[in-house]
Amino acid sequence: MKIFQGFKFRLRPAREQEESMRRFAGCCRFVWNKALALKKEAWQNEKKSLSYCALAGLLKEWKGDRDTSFLKDAHSQILQQALTDLDRAYTNFFQGRAGRLQGRYETSRCS
Repeated sequence: MKIFQGFKFRLRPAREQEESMRRFAGCCRFVWNKALALKKEAWQNEKKSLSYCALAGLLKEWKGDRDTSFLKDAHSQILQQALTDLDRAYTNFFQGRAGRLQGRYETSRCS
């Protein structure tokens, strides 16, 4: 007989750590929404789906762009994970396992 046990942990970050976490979440949200817009545009215009690799290649450009240079503050792995999550969501949508894709966290709930 297997017994499953779960644990709950409460994070109590310092103010500086919390600000970093919020910045990272904002960067992920931005990358998700920007990549989603590009995927939708590519599908509408060319009936072509942009792959994770194509979008991950754009991350370097986005970090170098003056308007989106704030992405340099975020670790590349978390931005890549946002793209991985988007790619998985697209796969699930086209295989009938998910509903319509929307922007992630379109309004900020930060206090």
